[in-house]
Amino acid sequence: MRDGSDGAPRCAVLVGPYLSGKTKLFEGLLASGETAARKAGHAPATGELAVGHTSFMGEPWALIDCPGSIEFAQEARNALMAADIGALERIFADDYVQYDPSGQPLTKQQVLENLRTSTVRYPSIVSTGRSIRIFADFAIVHGSEEDVVEADGRRFSARYLYMDVVVKRNGCWQIVGSLLARPEELPQEP
Repeated sequence: MRDGSDGAPRCAVLVGPYLSGKTKLFEGLLASGETAARKAGHAPATGELAVGHTSFMGEPWALIDCPGSIEFAQEARNALMAADIGALERIFADDYVQYDPSGQPLTKQQVLENLRTSTVRYPSIVSTGRSIRIFADFAIVHGSEEDVVEADGRRFSARYLYMDVVVKRNGCWQIVGSLLARPEELPQEP
């Protein structure tokens, strides 16, 4: 452990998932320090690395706010299961389009309205596989899941294959398109 006599600052790195509150903590730590300086050009929630310097109890500190991963699939699943319209408003881009298993396109507004009115509910969503391919400011997410769905007065289980297109806009990752498919059941060997 260093004794502080070399004058080098202590360092704290904030790491965690997307939208977990790291930037709020970073800003709060800077604001509560005895002195504070932020790397020029840093704006909260940009998805870029941010560096700040402050002092606390006479000790210099360097704070690093690491961008969260675009892997906010768990947040999206939780928001869908809870029908959390506010969270889904952030997760889905305004121009979001979802193609359901029948090939029917649904806009963001239609998807949210179906959840708001309980036309469809997802009491359970279990990921059974997922792959993410990142290409600079966009990513392709594809995978499979087993859901419990409530729709048209019925409750049933459904298996889905899906592909999401995720884009970084104004420093934030959002889903712009989804394609859902139901795999055909393979006949069982006798």
